Amino acid sequence: MPRLYLATPEVDDPQSLLASLPRLLAGADVAAVLVRLKPTDQRTMISRVKALAPAIQDKGAALLLDGHVELVARAGADVVLAFDDMRALPLLVEMARRAQRVMRQNLAWAVLYNAVFVPLAVAGRITPLWAAAGMSVSSLLVVLNSARLVWLRTKDGSWITH
Repeated sequence: MPRLYLATPEVDDPQSLLASLPRLLAGADVAAVLVRLKPTDQRTMISRVKALAPAIQDKGAALLLDGHVELVARAGADVVLAFDDMRALPLLVEMARRAQRVMRQNLAWAVLYNAVFVPLAVAGRITPLWAAAGMSVSSLLVVLNSARLVWLRTKDGSWITH
């Protein structure tokens, strides 16, 4: 049996469509849903797409927008390039890896600090003043570690700042 393609009438408020979608999608094997949204500003359109996408995609169907292909890409994309030059993609991947590494370092530092100093403070081994100072220094270290992401050294040894 072939999969069905569902097209909606023009929708102004996606909440009514959102309420009826589970019933419609459960009753048939739907491959894709073509949603026709009334034109509005781009931010509202993206928020409407984000509201509808999970209900459609959880049932294994694709979300299609009539005349607004770029909104589907922006609503579900991890990265949107605002230009046609794909040479920036390796730089974006490197920045994402560095950010993930720094987040893990910051999380490890916070866990270590809390595992050592909170029990000492609870046991009365350090005064509340020293505990507060230690927490401030810990926060400062996390911020300074994160600030390293502002600079990126390229393969040729030059620095990129943003």
